[in-house]
Amino acid sequence: MAATQALKCPLNVLGNITLIYSFDTTARRRPAGCGKFIVRFVPRLVNRSVGATIALIALIAGTGIVAPGRAMAAGGLPANVVTSTQPPAGEIEAYIAQALFDLKSPDPAKQQSGRDAIVNFAGASAQPPVPSPAFLSAYSRTLNRQLPAITKATDMRSRLNAAVATARIAEKIDNDELVGTITELLKDQNEAVAIWALKAAKFVVPRSANGAKLIKPIVDTAKRFPGSTTMAYQALSNSPTPNAAIIDAIHSLMDVRIASYANDIPADPLAELVGMNTIVDTKWWGAQTPAQQQKTLQLLVNLVSVAGQRMGGAVSNENRESMASLIRLVARGIGAIGIKSGKDPLAKKLDDATKGLGKASSAQQIAQSAETVVKESRSEFPAVAAPPQIAGAPGAAQPPGAATKPSPTTK
Repeated sequence: MAATQALKCPLNVLGNITLIYSFDTTARRRPAGCGKFIVRFVPRLVNRSVGATIALIALIAGTGIVAPGRAMAAGGLPANVVTSTQPPAGEIEAYIAQALFDLKSPDPAKQQSGRDAIVNFAGASAQPPVPSPAFLSAYSRTLNRQLPAITKATDMRSRLNAAVATARIAEKIDNDELVGTITELLKDQNEAVAIWALKAAKFVVPRSANGAKLIKPIVDTAKRFPGSTTMAYQALSNSPTPNAAIIDAIHSLMDVRIASYANDIPADPLAELVGMNTIVDTKWWGAQTPAQQQKTLQLLVNLVSVAGQRMGGAVSNENRESMASLIRLVARGIGAIGIKSGKDPLAKKLDDATKGLGKASSAQQIAQSAETVVKESRSEFPAVAAPPQIAGAPGAAQPPGAATKPSPTTK
């Protein structure tokens, strides 16, 4: 079929020449039209000079047939395209179209081949030619136009391979051209696909206002897949420069996670440490408004409290150990805020309150340490409100000043 369609191209511009073609069965092709195919072939021509002429004219016409001796890059694109300051869009589009065609194949080997072809030009190659910045920019733009179609594929492996390729390209190619594709991948209902999309977002978020469009989708993804929360915080925290929108996003995600303790200890329970380490960092803390600083402090106190309250019932050894580590390390974060706020003694009080918390600590010890951290923190920062109480959570006493919810009455 590919051979028959390719012969429709107007090679008759060369005159009445009788040609015999032996087409490769792995012909690369695009959907339709002259100049829309890349055909690898072995010409058996009546005259060698005629063969050279045909190849040259076909190249000029944009059919993608490579002239004899034309240097090729490792991934199948001509070297002069990869290094060009004005790369031809048609050849890049055809190359990516074929890679995506393979990526949509039900054959896992072809899917991997398509994925490898996509990432082939992601950054400088170990072997020459080194892709030009203009090529990488054009390549990324073309991918962002074509890859979203894969995000709708019914085969999860195709979508996963697309997400892996996107993450690898986002890491190596320093631009924000893939925001649209990453946004679509973040919406995927498969957690593995979404996690690879978060890995891609991590590199793109700091790149201009366009990258910042990923902030909300990142938070939404972590809400859908709690097990991906560490990756979400990492994606948000990767910016080297403090950013008010990122601070608000970390607050929003932390708020949702704290609320989830009302049902149980959430998946990925130590993820909040990644977000906390960002917002208590000296540079990021100094960039926060007074309202944001108050929100940071309130959330950390709330987190310690709900973690302690969860120790009252049946809890696995793994969760008990996680809560011990979480409370100890969040207490240090609050202590660091105390030092930044001129309340140095608070840091020592909180260290004393959580000293020795770890794998061997009992649930009761963990709960009592959490209560002490909340009490000492609110004593030094009176503006901190009483933490939320988990309805029916046994074993965790009300922090000082906390409002007690009335028991429901029956009629």
